[in-house]
Amino acid sequence: MAKHIVKCLYCGQNFDLNVIEGIKVNSNRYAHKTCADQRSQLQTKEDKDKEAFFRYCSEKFGKQFDFVRTKRMADSYIKKYSYTWSGMLKCLIYFFDIKKNPVEKANGGIGIIPYIYQEAHDYYYDIWQAQQLNANKKIENYVPEVIEIKIPPPEPKPKKRRLFTFLDREEE
Repeated sequence: MAKHIVKCLYCGQNFDLNVIEGIKVNSNRYAHKTCADQRSQLQTKEDKDKEAFFRYCSEKFGKQFDFVRTKRMADSYIKKYSYTWSGMLKCLIYFFDIKKNPVEKANGGIGIIPYIYQEAHDYYYDIWQAQQLNANKKIENYVPEVIEIKIPPPEPKPKKRRLFTFLDREEE
Protein backbone atom coordinates (compact mmCIF):
# COMPACT_ATOMS: atom_id res chain seq x y z
CA MET A 1 0.00 0.00 0.00
CA ALA A 2 1.32 3.46 -0.86
CA LYS A 3 2.38 5.77 1.94
CA HIS A 4 0.26 8.80 2.61
CA ILE A 5 2.42 10.96 4.86
CA VAL A 6 0.68 13.98 6.38
CA LYS A 7 1.50 16.45 9.15
CA CYS A 8 -0.78 16.68 12.18
CA LEU A 9 -2.45 20.07 12.40
CA TYR A 10 -2.29 20.17 16.20
CA CYS A 11 0.96 18.47 17.30
CA GLY A 12 3.01 19.03 14.13
CA GLN A 13 4.28 15.43 13.81
CA ASN A 14 4.35 13.61 10.48
CA PHE A 15 2.42 10.34 10.26
CA ASP A 16 1.17 7.87 7.68
CA LEU A 17 -2.62 7.88 7.29
CA ASN A 18 -2.61 4.24 6.18
CA VAL A 19 -0.90 3.12 9.40
CA ILE A 20 -2.11 5.56 12.08
CA GLU A 21 -5.73 6.60 12.35
CA GLY A 22 -6.27 10.22 11.41
CA ILE A 23 -9.16 12.49 10.58
CA LYS A 24 -9.59 15.21 8.00
CA VAL A 25 -9.80 18.58 9.72
CA ASN A 26 -10.03 21.02 6.83
CA SER A 27 -10.28 20.49 3.10
CA ASN A 28 -6.57 19.54 2.90
CA ARG A 29 -5.39 19.16 6.52
CA TYR A 30 -5.26 16.08 8.74
CA ALA A 31 -4.72 15.37 12.43
CA HIS A 32 -4.23 12.39 14.72
CA LYS A 33 -7.54 11.17 16.05
CA THR A 34 -6.25 11.49 19.62
CA CYS A 35 -5.02 15.06 19.02
CA ALA A 36 -8.38 16.04 17.54
CA ASP A 37 -10.25 14.50 20.48
CA GLN A 38 -8.06 16.34 23.00
CA ARG A 39 -8.53 19.63 21.18
CA SER A 40 -12.31 19.23 21.04
CA GLN A 41 -12.42 18.61 24.80
CA LEU A 42 -10.33 21.71 25.53
CA GLN A 43 -12.23 23.99 23.18
CA THR A 44 -14.92 26.22 24.63
CA LYS A 45 -18.36 26.56 23.08
CA GLU A 46 -17.49 30.01 21.73
CA ASP A 47 -14.37 28.66 20.00
CA LYS A 48 -16.37 25.82 18.46
CA ASP A 49 -19.03 28.26 17.24
CA LYS A 50 -16.37 30.56 15.80
CA GLU A 51 -14.69 27.67 14.01
CA ALA A 52 -18.02 26.43 12.65
CA PHE A 53 -18.86 29.96 11.44
CA PHE A 54 -15.62 30.33 9.48
CA ARG A 55 -15.87 26.77 8.13
CA TYR A 56 -19.38 27.47 6.84
CA CYS A 57 -18.28 30.78 5.28
CA SER A 58 -15.31 29.18 3.54
CA GLU A 59 -17.47 26.35 2.18
CA LYS A 60 -20.27 28.65 1.06
CA PHE A 61 -18.19 31.42 -0.52
CA GLY A 62 -15.43 29.22 -1.95
CA LYS A 63 -12.74 31.23 -3.74
CA GLN A 64 -14.45 34.53 -2.96
CA PHE A 65 -14.03 34.00 0.80
CA ASP A 66 -11.83 36.65 2.40
CA PHE A 67 -11.00 35.56 5.95
CA VAL A 68 -9.65 38.93 7.12
CA ARG A 69 -12.64 40.92 5.89
CA THR A 70 -15.10 38.38 7.30
CA LYS A 71 -13.36 38.34 10.68
CA ARG A 72 -13.29 42.14 10.84
CA MET A 73 -16.99 42.37 9.98
CA ALA A 74 -17.94 39.63 12.44
CA ASP A 75 -15.95 41.24 15.25
CA SER A 76 -17.61 44.59 14.58
CA TYR A 77 -21.07 42.94 14.70
CA ILE A 78 -20.21 41.29 17.99
CA LYS A 79 -19.03 44.59 19.47
CA LYS A 80 -21.73 46.85 17.99
CA TYR A 81 -24.84 44.65 18.08
CA SER A 82 -23.82 41.99 20.65
CA TYR A 83 -24.34 39.17 18.15
CA THR A 84 -22.97 35.70 18.86
CA TRP A 85 -20.95 33.42 16.57
CA SER A 86 -23.69 30.81 16.56
CA GLY A 87 -26.32 33.48 15.89
CA MET A 88 -24.40 34.81 12.89
CA LEU A 89 -23.88 31.25 11.61
CA LYS A 90 -27.59 30.46 11.89
CA CYS A 91 -28.36 33.77 10.21
CA LEU A 92 -26.23 32.83 7.19
CA ILE A 93 -27.70 29.33 7.08
CA TYR A 94 -31.18 30.86 7.14
CA PHE A 95 -30.38 33.37 4.40
CA PHE A 96 -28.51 31.09 1.99
CA ASP A 97 -29.84 27.59 2.65
CA ILE A 98 -33.40 28.10 3.83
CA LYS A 99 -34.36 31.23 1.88
CA LYS A 100 -32.27 30.03 -1.14
CA ASN A 101 -30.68 33.43 -1.82
CA PRO A 102 -27.74 33.43 -4.26
CA VAL A 103 -24.26 33.34 -2.74
CA GLU A 104 -22.78 35.27 -5.68
CA LYS A 105 -24.51 38.51 -4.66
CA ALA A 106 -22.74 38.46 -1.28
CA ASN A 107 -19.32 38.95 -2.94
CA GLY A 108 -17.68 36.78 -0.30
CA GLY A 109 -18.86 38.99 2.58
CA ILE A 110 -21.29 38.77 5.45
CA GLY A 111 -22.77 42.26 5.20
CA ILE A 112 -26.32 40.93 5.08
CA ILE A 113 -26.26 39.77 8.71
CA PRO A 114 -27.51 42.99 10.41
CA TYR A 115 -30.43 43.22 8.00
CA ILE A 116 -31.77 39.69 8.46
CA TYR A 117 -30.60 38.82 11.98
CA GLN A 118 -33.99 39.52 13.58
CA GLU A 119 -35.85 37.65 10.84
CA ALA A 120 -33.59 34.60 11.29
CA HIS A 121 -33.96 34.88 15.08
CA ASP A 122 -37.77 34.85 14.75
CA TYR A 123 -37.61 31.84 12.40
CA TYR A 124 -35.49 29.77 14.78
CA TYR A 125 -37.53 30.93 17.78
CA ASP A 126 -40.74 29.74 16.09
CA ILE A 127 -39.14 26.36 15.44
CA TRP A 128 -38.06 26.16 19.09
CA GLN A 129 -41.57 27.03 20.28
CA ALA A 130 -43.11 24.37 18.04
CA GLN A 131 -40.69 21.79 19.42
CA GLN A 132 -41.55 22.78 22.98
CA LEU A 133 -45.28 22.50 22.32
CA ASN A 134 -44.94 19.09 20.70
CA ALA A 135 -42.25 17.65 22.98
CA ASN A 136 -44.63 15.62 25.14
CA LYS A 137 -46.96 14.52 22.34
CA LYS A 138 -46.58 11.18 20.64
CA ILE A 139 -46.98 10.87 16.91
CA GLU A 140 -48.46 7.39 17.24
CA ASN A 141 -51.47 8.81 19.14
CA TYR A 142 -52.23 11.43 16.53
CA VAL A 143 -55.16 10.60 14.28
CA PRO A 144 -55.66 13.18 11.57
CA GLU A 145 -59.18 14.37 10.87
CA VAL A 146 -60.27 13.10 7.49
CA ILE A 147 -62.20 15.63 5.47
CA GLU A 148 -63.91 14.12 2.49
CA ILE A 149 -64.70 16.46 -0.35
CA LYS A 150 -67.07 15.30 -3.07
CA ILE A 151 -66.83 17.00 -6.41
CA PRO A 152 -69.70 16.43 -8.84
CA PRO A 153 -68.59 14.87 -12.10
CA PRO A 154 -68.18 17.38 -14.87
CA GLU A 155 -70.95 17.59 -17.40
CA PRO A 156 -69.91 17.82 -21.00
CA LYS A 157 -70.92 21.01 -22.70
CA PRO A 158 -72.81 20.45 -25.92
CA LYS A 159 -70.87 21.50 -28.96
CA LYS A 160 -72.56 24.09 -31.10
CA ARG A 161 -72.54 23.22 -34.73
CA ARG A 162 -71.98 26.07 -37.04
CA LEU A 163 -74.77 26.08 -39.51
CA PHE A 164 -74.30 28.09 -42.64
CA THR A 165 -76.16 28.53 -45.85
CA PHE A 166 -75.25 29.62 -49.30
CA LEU A 167 -78.23 31.94 -49.47
CA ASP A 168 -76.08 34.95 -49.07
CA ARG A 169 -74.43 34.29 -52.41
CA GLU A 170 -76.07 35.31 -55.59
CA GLU A 171 -77.26 32.54 -57.76
CA GLU A 172 -75.97 32.55 -61.29
